[in-house]
Amino acid sequence: MAVYRPNEGVIAVVYDDVSDSVKVCTKLEESKPELGRLVSNLPGIAFRCKNDREWTMEVVSRGIMELTGYRPEEIIGNKELPYSDFLYTEDREMAWEQIQESFTAGDLYEIEYRIVTRSGQLKYVLERGKVVAGESGGEVFVEGFISDVTDLMVARREAEVSKKKLEANLTSTINALPRIV
Repeated sequence: MAVYRPNEGVIAVVYDDVSDSVKVCTKLEESKPELGRLVSNLPGIAFRCKNDREWTMEVVSRGIMELTGYRPEEIIGNKELPYSDFLYTEDREMAWEQIQESFTAGDLYEIEYRIVTRSGQLKYVLERGKVVAGESGGEVFVEGFISDVTDLMVARREAEVSKKKLEANLTSTINALPRIV
């Protein structure tokens, strides 16, 4: 409700029905716990970070504990360390460049890189996401999902080694066959 006094002796009262807005806000508030549970059960990391070289996390799901050994509160805002410190040194520039290229093109991105966990273990991850403008339009963020693909990478390597051994054995066997002239 708004009350105006446009002229001497005149009072105008304007009513606006905001019940629909209140209902939407209430629904949104009610859905927050459900969304939180849903995200916390994902096998990986849902995140939103600044588009800076440190990948300063604004929001990160609890899946980060299983993947890296660090708690979300240690990572958010670079409190203990920035996410960029997880990236294997040789992969940092490649990840930065690929994400910036997708931003320039306005595309989604998908990249694989290596991280080093709190315990020093090397893991392979697949990150999918998009660079988006913030609500005010000025700041830019990266939103996405990171999953552990270490087992897949190990299986790929083992398959490649097996393929090379098989090819070598086949070549050796063919070379050992008697030549028919």
